[in-house]
Amino acid sequence: MTKKNDNFLPNDYEIPVDSMYMKFLVGTNTFRVLAKPIIGMEFWKTKEDGSGKRTPVRRKMGEKILVSELEINPQTGKLDSPKHFWMFPVWNYKAKKLQLLEITQKTILEPIKSYVENPKWGSPTEYDILVKKSGSGKENTKYITDHDPKEPINSEILKEFKATYINLDAIWDNEDPFAEQASIPEPKGESEKLKDADGEDMF
Repeated sequence: MTKKNDNFLPNDYEIPVDSMYMKFLVGTNTFRVLAKPIIGMEFWKTKEDGSGKRTPVRRKMGEKILVSELEINPQTGKLDSPKHFWMFPVWNYKAKKLQLLEITQKTILEPIKSYVENPKWGSPTEYDILVKKSGSGKENTKYITDHDPKEPINSEILKEFKATYINLDAIWDNEDPFAEQASIPEPKGESEKLKDADGEDMF
């Protein structure tokens, strides 16, 4: 009987992930938040190029969204309501990659919010978040959110984050947050300080 894998592939081998956006897969998804989120509302519009593809439209909190801007979802036949979202850069441990993560699910947002508000835990930049996904389809998919104990961030992850240009504000214009511009906009407000295992500031 042939052994499983039979050393054809390394035991820890994973097919590389090309996407710069993290998606929750069935099973446990572990990630470390690397910076404060941008927060807003999102809805989807059909492109005017005739392709039929739909693209997200994001608005900052407090900005108006008119009912006339919303569309009928072709899959459900119902009007798509705007969804509240958080987006931030994360380290995806399974993909071994720096990515952006957008979260709209309340069963994930609410637990993370409770951790942040708990003085014993505080910012999720100081510990790993675990999201276990099960089921499939909108009605049957479930998420269970947990966290690991506090632990300094790995210095190699920190180095990669520092070396990667990310402009989260680009999403308000539906542009690529990883595309460097000729002039980088000044940061708004004070950036949250993160420290690696050696106590070095992340910014």
